[in-house]
Amino acid sequence: MRILTQNVWRFHKNPQRLSKAMALLQPDLLILSEVTPALYPYFSDLLPYRAWDEAPKDGGVCVLSRWPLENLKLWYPHQAKRRQAIEAFITTGPDRIRLLAIHPQAPLNAPSKQDHRCYLEGIQEHLYADETPTIVAGDFNMNTLSKRWKYLDPKKRLYGNTPWWQGTYPALLSPLGLALDHILIDRQLLIETAHCTPAQGSDHKGRFCVVKHDKAVLFEKNTL
Repeated sequence: MRILTQNVWRFHKNPQRLSKAMALLQPDLLILSEVTPALYPYFSDLLPYRAWDEAPKDGGVCVLSRWPLENLKLWYPHQAKRRQAIEAFITTGPDRIRLLAIHPQAPLNAPSKQDHRCYLEGIQEHLYADETPTIVAGDFNMNTLSKRWKYLDPKKRLYGNTPWWQGTYPALLSPLGLALDHILIDRQLLIETAHCTPAQGSDHKGRFCVVKHDKAVLFEKNTL
């Protein structure tokens, strides 16, 4: 499964350029942030199945998939009030995964820090409520060194390939900057390859990876 997450930037001046660059990566699953009504038409046809939180004025999370999005849910995690998250299950042949697409508010002041924490705690509740192999992706508005990581996954169920020094924001400082954009996967899954993608006019670089089921882990689990 080829996965790409990208904050498209709500002020993007040439979204067609970004859309074409994403299409060249041939993703099976796209997780986009800051998708406004003006930007949505440029990305909505990249894959056949989609879900989008169109409520936030500064753009919402959008998921596009090669496969149907089953048991689709958009919700405000915990007591967070500004942005919704998206949960969906995806079946690819014999394999089934769960996706949590997220974009918490940036923790810039006391109220936004509280909202950010509530959002992450709400994602944590969903993460641990189901044992289906899970992918959590999007603009987390925190890097891997943040103390706030404990609110998301204190049991360390997920892992990723996101070195703290590979910044995705602001794109102009690349390869410096902050690694705010992530693709985290369950330990029943394997990351075959992962890298950052060019910003193509956004203020964020994207993050791309190829994921597959770890058959050794599945075999061990099924034989216990």
